Amino acid sequence: MRVLEICLSLLLVGFGLFAAFEASKLRTPAGSLTQDILGPGFFPFWLGVGVGGLAAVGLVDLLLRHRDDAPFLEPGSRTAVAVVGVATVAYVLAVGVFGFIVATFVFVAGTLVALRQSLAVSTLAAVVVTGGLYLLFARWLQVPLPAGLFGF
Repeated sequence: MRVLEICLSLLLVGFGLFAAFEASKLRTPAGSLTQDILGPGFFPFWLGVGVGGLAAVGLVDLLLRHRDDAPFLEPGSRTAVAVVGVATVAYVLAVGVFGFIVATFVFVAGTLVALRQSLAVSTLAAVVVTGGLYLLFARWLQVPLPAGLFGF
């Protein structure tokens, strides 16, 4: 399983570097340095740097750690992986139909409930995550988010 983890880490490092390199090719609007406009490549570039950097840190940790025979996934965690995978596919399909706010709230709350979190914690987390993402993307970065059937 160690070989699989090393290969996955190398793949993520390469993906992060590739994403950062490609994002650096995106041109910023004219005068953006004087108008405080971040430009279209800012977020993808730093996301690629973050993914590649964290994968590199994980790879170094993996290479320095002594070999242990612990399973890659504990038997109980396989269900959690399946729940998150199915919920993510459902979210991708639902966001265009129901809109960003509704789909994100249901995704976060539903996933946490399915992973045995209390209803109160799941609801609070869903409100904070949905609200934070909405404020970040829709208000601050002015990214148009899917409106869906309800118009929001």
